[in-house]
Amino acid sequence: MIKKIKYEILKSYRHYYGYGYRGLKKILRRCSYHHHNMDIKLVALRTLLTMKPSIRVVDKKVENEYRSKWKRLESTVPKSFIKIYPSFTGIESPDFVPSPLFYNIIEPILNNYTYSISFADKNMYAKLFDTSLQPAVVLRKIHGQYLDQNYQHVEDVDGKITHLASTEEAKFILKPAIDSRGGKKIYLLKSENGKLFLRGQIVDNDWLEKNVGDNFLIQRFVQQHPFYARFNPSSLNTMRVYTYRSVKDDVIHVLHAMLRVGKEGSLVDNMSGGGKAIGITHEGKFKKCANSSAGEVFSKVRDVDLSNGLDVYMFDEVQKRAKEVAATQFYSRFLGFDFCVDENDQVRLIEINNIDIGVESIQRSNGPLFREFTDEVIDYCEKHKKGFRYTIH
Repeated sequence: MIKKIKYEILKSYRHYYGYGYRGLKKILRRCSYHHHNMDIKLVALRTLLTMKPSIRVVDKKVENEYRSKWKRLESTVPKSFIKIYPSFTGIESPDFVPSPLFYNIIEPILNNYTYSISFADKNMYAKLFDTSLQPAVVLRKIHGQYLDQNYQHVEDVDGKITHLASTEEAKFILKPAIDSRGGKKIYLLKSENGKLFLRGQIVDNDWLEKNVGDNFLIQRFVQQHPFYARFNPSSLNTMRVYTYRSVKDDVIHVLHAMLRVGKEGSLVDNMSGGGKAIGITHEGKFKKCANSSAGEVFSKVRDVDLSNGLDVYMFDEVQKRAKEVAATQFYSRFLGFDFCVDENDQVRLIEINNIDIGVESIQRSNGPLFREFTDEVIDYCEKHKKGFRYTIH
């Protein structure tokens, strides 16, 4: 009898604790949303103040349609985005997605955050799709375990590193397996005299233990194709390709693409590090200008003149690969892929973005994010808004 009473008390405690815990998560999530919204709005305001193209006066009817359309998902619809995007693209459309609504409502509904994290792990890519699509992995660490490219345990890490460094002038990329957004903690390693170096420091087991986390990988350096190297030779310039799996029929569509070019001297091509974005048309041609996160526009990138509508090298193959990989991402309907083309004309997948996917640059470059699928996305999110769970990262 006593055991039964204790069990009932425990059940009751767990029941109320569950409600309290879920409520607390929701409150914290909403607080983080407000903080995130403020960051986004401040960036938008800064862009408005510094952007080089003149601020376009959008037709009042379009502005009202924009507000009415997005109010279905959130009562507060920031006006800044309907001012910024038309000023860059010349397109006046109510379909431009306000960033706060995308990050707070649309992305968490289209992509299951809980499972997406696992699919975003670069150490898991080889388990999901063709390894020939990826830069060759030579050493990885998963949850504290050192493994080789075939996921076999590595006993002698220093011996493995010495073997890698035995090839003179070999280069490798060290990066986190999860969350390398903004090019954070991505390093270029070089071999010299049988050792690996990072800016003069010897990279060995001790160095990795002290300076890198429990989840990372070391890949062979990808030498990009000369076509892309001329935009900036120091960075690996990647094509960001956005795909959408329709909520109506599950057909995968390539929505947009752009080339991201790193700042001169930079190893990475991220916009946050001073890079530029060049929109790509659906016909596979570059748009006639590039833009930066600071609101600047450029008709030339380095010595490449964009005014002639240059053809994008191997764009059709990149789109094909994007659709293939998107088909393996069962828990995400909206994705941003980073692809490059190497010196041997091979398309390489550098990263899958399925959480906090950057959408500002592509709307500045190409136009409304979801194109003709905007209304179906809004309908779907409005229907599922009350049902989705808040997730704290």
